[in-house]
Amino acid sequence: FYIALNKVNVLGGLCRATNSTRLGEFLKRNFNEEANQVAALKNAYALLGQHRYQLSAAFFLLARKYEDAVEVCVKNLEDVQLGLCIALLTSSDEQNFRHKLISETLMAKAREKGEIH
Repeated sequence: FYIALNKVNVLGGLCRATNSTRLGEFLKRNFNEEANQVAALKNAYALLGQHRYQLSAAFFLLARKYEDAVEVCVKNLEDVQLGLCIALLTSSDEQNFRHKLISETLMAKAREKGEIH
């Protein structure tokens, strides 16, 4: 949630305070720079491959890949509410992003479970 709320520095400080120094040092970077976004994206995919979905979603957020973060939350974590929360907090084009999330992801998931016809 700290990353979705754009409180990366606060999270970095918490990581350093709890002896998670590598993550804390990584979070000190300026993620407005493309090189740091690329590094975050590479880490996101590596974490996804390791089935560390929560961290993967966080790193997708750092890389400004909001739709990928939402997809990880909904499909891998099966946490639709977190996906919607991230979509609402990060989307500048809220109408289209919300509509896409609901129509393509949530409705498809409901059809798979037989909840709608």
